[in-house]
Amino acid sequence: MTKNILLMFASILLSFTALAEDQRAWNASLGAGVAFRKNLRVGNTYENMDKSYVVRPIPIIQASYGRFSLGVQGISVLAFGDHTANVSAFIKRDGDRYHGLGMTPRKDSVFVGASAKFANYGFTLSHDINGRSKGYIATANYAKFFPVSETLILRAALSLDWLDDKYAEYYYGVRSHEVTASRREYHLNNYFLPGMAIMPIIQISERSSIVTVISSKILPKEVSQSPTMKGSRFEFGGILSYSYKL
Repeated sequence: MTKNILLMFASILLSFTALAEDQRAWNASLGAGVAFRKNLRVGNTYENMDKSYVVRPIPIIQASYGRFSLGVQGISVLAFGDHTANVSAFIKRDGDRYHGLGMTPRKDSVFVGASAKFANYGFTLSHDINGRSKGYIATANYAKFFPVSETLILRAALSLDWLDDKYAEYYYGVRSHEVTASRREYHLNNYFLPGMAIMPIIQISERSSIVTVISSKILPKEVSQSPTMKGSRFEFGGILSYSYKL
């Protein structure tokens, strides 16, 4: 369950760009980084995701032109407003990836949604249109920048996710035909997921920067007690990246 360490990173990076310079008709940046997260799953055979921590290299690609933007956050279009108050529509990939032995693979999916931002507050609502979970995700967050020096800015954020019955059942439920001697049938309903993140941004030069994200979320018991999970309620992850503005 990543749920958007990558999405969070991308949206924060765009926000920082907007604060750091005047709006231009187009913006683009390229870079690379390493993402890691604590593995909360049991027996996940999807691409070596059975380690205690999952570590992967990631490309950093961000581009925007007028009201359109493309990147880790997917494709979005600004309906109206500016970087301080706006409403946007987006399409992106979201969800989780879990391949348990003898279970139907759970895959990430395509979500379409809308987002609104006012000052430090944000809200998003998205729906799985790919037909995998067919679920909804709603997120409310509060974020604030803290300038430390001319080259260092800290961003702190609090978030609260709500994931509906279909999302919860698809990714963490166990169906009757998936039951084994060591895995019981399991069903669950919608749940809330509180989280927080801290992001130091180091400006190396006018065009290049190093961005670090450290984030954590607290899972409800209903999710952590799923037979597909290890039982831990603490999700932890982060990203270390370098980005160059073209």
